Amino acid sequence: MRAGIADHPQQQVFSGSVLLPDGTHDMMHRELITNPATLTVKPVSEATYAQDFMYDIFSFVGVLMSRQVVEDIGLPEQDYFIRFDDFEYAVRALKYGRFMNLSAAKVLHKTTYTRASIAPWKEYYVMRNRIALLLKHRGANRVTRWYCRRFLARKLLAILLFRNRWGQARPLIKAYVTGYRDGWHARLGRQLAFLPS
Repeated sequence: MRAGIADHPQQQVFSGSVLLPDGTHDMMHRELITNPATLTVKPVSEATYAQDFMYDIFSFVGVLMSRQVVEDIGLPEQDYFIRFDDFEYAVRALKYGRFMNLSAAKVLHKTTYTRASIAPWKEYYVMRNRIALLLKHRGANRVTRWYCRRFLARKLLAILLFRNRWGQARPLIKAYVTGYRDGWHARLGRQLAFLPS
């Protein structure tokens, strides 16, 4: 990574390629913004990792940023607790320009988490923090109001569509509806009703 950083002295944020134990890229860690108004994203494609590339949203896995950026934008939002704290931090860091992934720098991420994983207490923070960060950075305008309602509707619809969620329907509905309300009113921090048991 040191050589790549030296080649780009004006770049403020770098990252490495995140690999799962089986050697494949963990795609959720480097994303592109597809809709700036709603901060909608998609993962960087597998083919893109063949060379260094620029992107818009990072996770905290394998990221290196300059001291200047940290001093200017502050620390991550601790009241987000476990979801979207890295996403929100990346949005703040974008004021310094897009981020550079040095594909030769590899980060082994030993995790069992996937986006297919579902736990009601975690889903509360997904809903709440996604809405809170969108309102923080884009405001409560017509577009963001529409997006927030659509996000809630899609989460509720997924309970019907995915059989593995049927047994958790009631706690999931509670998590999504409460998370929606708390996100809208910026009620952050750990919530006693939504902690691992």
